[in-house]
Amino acid sequence: MPASFSKAIDRPWFKEQARGNLFGPNTRAAAPAITTSSGGPRPYKALQSLSRSQSLSTLWLGRQVHVKAFKSGLMSNLLVKTTLIHFYANNKDILLARSVFDEMTERSSATWNAMIKGYTSQRERSKKCCREALVLFRDMLNDVSGQIPTDTTMVCVLSACSQLGEIYSGACVHGFIEKTIWVPESDVFIGTGLVDMYAKCGYIDSALSIFRLMSVKNVLTWTAMGTGLAVHGRGKEALELLDAMEDSGIKPNPVTFTSLFSACCHSGLVEEGLHLFHNMRSRFGLEPQIQHYGCIVDLLGRAGYLNEAYDFIIEMPIKPDAVLWRSLLSACTVHGDLAMAEKVGKILLRLEPPKNSLHMPITSEDYIALSNVYASTGRWRQVEMVRNKMKLKRVETKPGGSYIQTVCSSP
Repeated sequence: MPASFSKAIDRPWFKEQARGNLFGPNTRAAAPAITTSSGGPRPYKALQSLSRSQSLSTLWLGRQVHVKAFKSGLMSNLLVKTTLIHFYANNKDILLARSVFDEMTERSSATWNAMIKGYTSQRERSKKCCREALVLFRDMLNDVSGQIPTDTTMVCVLSACSQLGEIYSGACVHGFIEKTIWVPESDVFIGTGLVDMYAKCGYIDSALSIFRLMSVKNVLTWTAMGTGLAVHGRGKEALELLDAMEDSGIKPNPVTFTSLFSACCHSGLVEEGLHLFHNMRSRFGLEPQIQHYGCIVDLLGRAGYLNEAYDFIIEMPIKPDAVLWRSLLSACTVHGDLAMAEKVGKILLRLEPPKNSLHMPITSEDYIALSNVYASTGRWRQVEMVRNKMKLKRVETKPGGSYIQTVCSSP
């Protein structure tokens, strides 16, 4: 038995389940037997069981199906192993997904895609996983089996470059795409991936060039372009996209409005942002969600309309969360409104919570922000009170970090 799979089945849950009792009373309905009446393997039953496990997000059930597949001799089946990779990656067990992948002596393009996509979809350890995705893509190109990347592969790899902010890797991938059978501007998914990658890597004009050349665009394409313009402070251009988007017959979605509100925030377009917020419901029939209210609070706070932002939060038809109050507290500190800052800080620390606020978990940043407000006015007794409460609650500060790619020239 190969070493990596031996490590996988050394896990306590694998040993325990392999001894028997694979399907308890709560799993019989969800995981039918995957053997034939004669005891032979039934691969597609295994696939069906795993597919059902994925839809229910039940990692424990998928593990039992994995054990059953192993005991039934199905682990040599390419489809079963590929589905296992999908399942574990979707359920955030990327290490076990990689164990299954490494054990495979035969891999299809779908197998490579499952593993690469699995890495790029991990929210935890995302930087490390995205690097693994790029390494895996290189291995795919060098694989002796000659598997050819598909459009799905390229979209996942571009996503990895976007998350890492690595323009060199992204440009290399772009070059590879153009040298193969694809014309980026004719594939809506690859084109959107390129727009997103260049925008997130800081090359907004390159993103715009690809966007304008694309013959087909969907709502994701327009949203990616609007988000890119927003981050680069080109708010008016982002708002102009909305009219062009309507003219093309595509209706914006909630994510599109988040990007447009962000554009207004970064460009100081207060009236335009408020008008857009009103039109979201009246013109486009979309109900604003908590993140949209947060964008408006940020918009008003950045512009110095602190009382208006406070009233906006209090009068919201849905309960505000801590993110909105933190945004307002940050704006109060920037604009030097210490009275409002203290008021909001106390709400965050639940000293004076408003009736319509959700339960808000307190972070070290909340304590530090309120402590700094008191320190800026020389109110050291209050500073000590906040610090002592922080210690009493055993709230620990988290160290910060950042990442940036640098280009070094040869000597």
